Amino acid sequence: MKLVNSFNVVSLLTKTTRLSTSSLDESYLISAENSTNLIHRLPIFKKDPSWNPNGRFLILINGLFKDDLTQIFDTLLKYHIIDVLVVTEYLNPELYTYNPFENYGCGRYYGRIIEYGKCTRAQQKSLYPYKLFTGLENCTIKIVSPHWPPYSIDPLKKRRYFNKTQIGIEEFILREISVLEKFSINLTFTDDAETFTTITRDMSAIGPLYLLQENRADIMMGGMILTHPRAKAFNYIYGHLSFTEDIRYQVQKSSVVPSWKNVYLEFQAIVWTLFILTFLTFFIIFIILVKPKDKGQVILTMFAYLFLNGKKIGGNSFTKYLFSTWIWFAYLINTYYQSSLVSLIANPSLNYQISNEMDLVKYNLKPCVSQGMRNYLLSVENILLEKNEHEGCETMLESIKTVSKSSDIYTISLYSLYKYNFHRFFDEWGNPSVHSFDQPLSKIVYTIYLYKGFPMLEKLRVHVLRLRENGMIENYIKNMYWQKTRQHNLLEKRNESYVLVPWYVLVGGYALSIGVFFLEILVKKYSSKKPNLLVNCHN
Repeated sequence: MKLVNSFNVVSLLTKTTRLSTSSLDESYLISAENSTNLIHRLPIFKKDPSWNPNGRFLILINGLFKDDLTQIFDTLLKYHIIDVLVVTEYLNPELYTYNPFENYGCGRYYGRIIEYGKCTRAQQKSLYPYKLFTGLENCTIKIVSPHWPPYSIDPLKKRRYFNKTQIGIEEFILREISVLEKFSINLTFTDDAETFTTITRDMSAIGPLYLLQENRADIMMGGMILTHPRAKAFNYIYGHLSFTEDIRYQVQKSSVVPSWKNVYLEFQAIVWTLFILTFLTFFIIFIILVKPKDKGQVILTMFAYLFLNGKKIGGNSFTKYLFSTWIWFAYLINTYYQSSLVSLIANPSLNYQISNEMDLVKYNLKPCVSQGMRNYLLSVENILLEKNEHEGCETMLESIKTVSKSSDIYTISLYSLYKYNFHRFFDEWGNPSVHSFDQPLSKIVYTIYLYKGFPMLEKLRVHVLRLRENGMIENYIKNMYWQKTRQHNLLEKRNESYVLVPWYVLVGGYALSIGVFFLEILVKKYSSKKPNLLVNCHN
């Protein structure tokens, strides 16, 4: 105090560019002409990212009247400043402080202004004593949360798959802590789950977290994402849901290839090419060596053996030996083709699955991303997306549902949201209709936000870590998923033989086969009987 009174200006901390922008101030020395000047200057401190209401405050007021003390401490209480010493700036100043946690005040009100007396006669050993003796005991904490399962569940919006007594993960955590610290909870639910709060340069919140800065809530929970700007504007508790969430691209699951396409998809293009070349090569060799009279009938006979249709081989030994090589070849090809075709029917092929960002560009997929996710990507990841061209993209769940029905759009959403609502994106046999990329777009950490200056912050963080370390949180999450999964029974898919063929292919095939059938009858009736193809092929 002698040092303070002996100088006009005392620099306790000089900020330079070497100081980390994320560090909080440890102490404040504020000099004001009068109480009015102090009250108008305090809001300026809140705009600084390093603002720390939990620091120690020494306030020097030149013209201080006792009648102004109540207004001063009311203002300090509004900004959650607890460790404060108000000094009248005289040669022998008087010292004042207060304790809003005295008599279970819970940091919301104080019953008296504590006077230490004259500075030279003060009997107090510590001018900044510990004031949180009762902590949060007997306090009622105001908590605001959106309905955002599984992290917070509004009892008025519970569906049939929720247990009547089921609460969200973060509500479970805070209720366990409330038992340890002996405080009660007043929980209010809102309808702004996908409104992403942004922070301006003067540390003002635009969005639901604004309630903390207006002292209308003490805690906000419900799947809140921890970001760097938010960490500067609020206190927070983290670690309870670490390494459990990321943001991913999602597209429609690739569909099954129509069964009739397996007829030609059985072999690759190079195999079909080699097969055709083999067919033509054998035909040419047979024509050159055997010299049959009816070359068309040779082709039909070769096709007959390809389909394992037996036919008597006439001619001499050379003709039989030469054609037997084609029979062996046709048998091997047919056997391999049919065995592979059966395996394709049992395990059908899928169309190409879009699985990375390069595919999104290659196939020109358009975004269907909710506004809340767009705000997050722009403010945190600095990613600007094209405008939505489809309807049904207002919320994350709606965008996932829309993507599950269309192959030309994609969405970006929280992966845990998709996993928790998996039953909405599966068919009755459990086949997914949405594909999530393996590589996440970004990793995120969930947190519980508190107003800046919340008491016992480190102790609450320790409680959260202990709940995670002893497995209580993990066990509760598993129980929630089990409760929900047991409400959705999947049907057992029967193995049925079916072939889906387009109508124009089916009708065309029937017409062609009927025409060939009648043509054969006419040819047999009006044509003269010809000798067997392979009999008397040459002298």
